[in-house]
Amino acid sequence: MLLKQTLLLTLILLNSFTISAQDISAIDALYAKRGEDLKFAIEAAEQYSELEKQTENKRLKSFLNSKVGLAWFFVGDRSESKEEQLFYFEKSHQVGFEAIKNIVTDPDTINKDELDEEEKDLLAEALYIYGIGLSKWAQTMHFTKIVKEWPKVRNSMEQIRKIDRSESNSYGALRTLGIANTKMPSPLGSKKDAMFFLKTAFTKTLTRFNISSHSYNNLAYAEILFHFKQNQEACNILQIQANLTEEDIKELDPTRIPETTKEVDLAYQMFIKENC
Repeated sequence: MLLKQTLLLTLILLNSFTISAQDISAIDALYAKRGEDLKFAIEAAEQYSELEKQTENKRLKSFLNSKVGLAWFFVGDRSESKEEQLFYFEKSHQVGFEAIKNIVTDPDTINKDELDEEEKDLLAEALYIYGIGLSKWAQTMHFTKIVKEWPKVRNSMEQIRKIDRSESNSYGALRTLGIANTKMPSPLGSKKDAMFFLKTAFTKTLTRFNISSHSYNNLAYAEILFHFKQNQEACNILQIQANLTEEDIKELDPTRIPETTKEVDLAYQMFIKENC
């Protein structure tokens, strides 16, 4: 994934004369320090945003918008007050929507045959940021908001699948659909569909540790396994993740070290809660 993003950025910058790869790399380095202090994620989001304003290149604008959206999502996820969470999750999905509109005019009627491979990559990232930002904003707001916004979230993830980018973000579209179907009541959600989505995301991203490279794939898959009384498999997954060392975490996904570190702790908590 990291190599693919690097190649994508190179292709985009070939058509840009106002922004250099060094400009973006410097902000990337700042964002990489987000686990040390939340201020680095905030500063990175602001700097990505300023950079986005300096270009008229639609593809580069979308690329940078998605980086802004991801940074705001991280800030929202680490914020303590509900007010702050709502504020940053809303910023995340709003800028994600801007990233979408820089690639397609109407996000509800996307025709993959009209998109080149680079546009599909950019659009998949934008749709994902928009969807997860909207989902977390609605979830934080109230359960009724989740129900209301669910069709939009579902559509954004289904659009990723339709443009043949299911594998992006470690099968992020399937992960999101799976989590939503796990939590939504019938008939809005289907536990059977959740199992399909989450098992696929998990098995398609297996590592030498016998768990997914994306630590939230593991948590979400374990949760649905518990629902279907497959407790031993769920507990095995949680135990492996809970026992990951710092070096293991870096190997699992070097781009998500702060997120994985948190989710290792969540695996331990779930392991205890489920009496594994």
